[in-house]
Amino acid sequence: MGHLATTHSKTYLLDCEVDILEDVRSVGDTLVKESLNGMRPNIFSYSSKNRNVDTAEKIGESSSQYDSFIGTTDYDLSADTSYEFCLKDSLNTKKFQNLEAYPYAFEEEYDVLNWATALLTDSPIARALLKEAENKGWAVQLNNLENGEYRLNAESKFIELNDHGLDVQTLGNSTFFRTTLLCSLMKALRDIWHEERLNRLETKYNPEAILFIERARTADIDSIAIVIGWELRSTDHQEIWRHMIGSDEGDMAQVLINILDRYPTALYNGMATAHIFRQWYANIDRIDACDHSILEHLDYLLMETDIELGTEKVTEENFEAISTLPDKSCYLIELSNTVLRDPFFAGLGDPINQAHLFQIIYDNKVTQVDGVPFRDVSLAHKIFPSD
Repeated sequence: MGHLATTHSKTYLLDCEVDILEDVRSVGDTLVKESLNGMRPNIFSYSSKNRNVDTAEKIGESSSQYDSFIGTTDYDLSADTSYEFCLKDSLNTKKFQNLEAYPYAFEEEYDVLNWATALLTDSPIARALLKEAENKGWAVQLNNLENGEYRLNAESKFIELNDHGLDVQTLGNSTFFRTTLLCSLMKALRDIWHEERLNRLETKYNPEAILFIERARTADIDSIAIVIGWELRSTDHQEIWRHMIGSDEGDMAQVLINILDRYPTALYNGMATAHIFRQWYANIDRIDACDHSILEHLDYLLMETDIELGTEKVTEENFEAISTLPDKSCYLIELSNTVLRDPFFAGLGDPINQAHLFQIIYDNKVTQVDGVPFRDVSLAHKIFPSD
């Protein structure tokens, strides 16, 4: 009787092994086909769909060995590494993943971006900006940029975050670099918000107006990133706030701390954000670097493209639009006239940037024909008639 029981047990186990091997071949073939077609294999969905209930019960505790056997990292995933924003997926990741441990298990670029977006959902402002990016069809990808925190392509609705040439494992193990990338994503999301509302400024406004609008846009992006960092601090993400305190925008973070110490409700009525915005202009080097970048862009448009800069002047409404948050509140609603006229905000003190701006204004008013500048287009055509 004992021998018979042992024989039946061996037969049962053999049947289980045959079922497992058949499922392995089926799942493996499907994954290989998807990999060859440039798709991202989803081992988790296949491990639940292709195994029937009986086979899953037979596998029991060996399910992890099953996944290891069929492999999850042997496929080329480089065909499409972009990540499309999806708030629902980010919330699910936060629900089922330990976000503190997740970075130490990064295996691919998708994990980095999935972790970053999931963590940002703890901030009400960041969550609203993520929803905006999703609704407008934006995507994001990591790349080794020569300079800057991120690169935004408005035509393709695509963002590249600077990974500083690090692989995903090193990025996950480095608190500094992964927090830097997270802060870059905060700013990029706010920049998307502006891009959807301030598109094609160059053809509408004059060079001086473009300079002041883009300067205020940059100040707002950095300010909102500080507010998001504070919101994440309130949800026990202390390392992000410590990173901001030690960053180039640390003075702005310190202003927020000082304001909230005296007026705890200042964050909810726009007062704190307005003070952060003002502090951005207190750093002359920050202003000069921003102005230089904007003027270089305008210079490129005039020299290398057929775009003609507009003629409209900047107004109070421009600054109110820039400072509008996803909840429709505006933290510069009563200060836009000050930002427009006060030399603290509207001044241009750097002599090199002054000369550059005047040159752009001059180039925008003249018509170049065979290297000869004309203010009167009709006169240019009379002297150099076109064929």
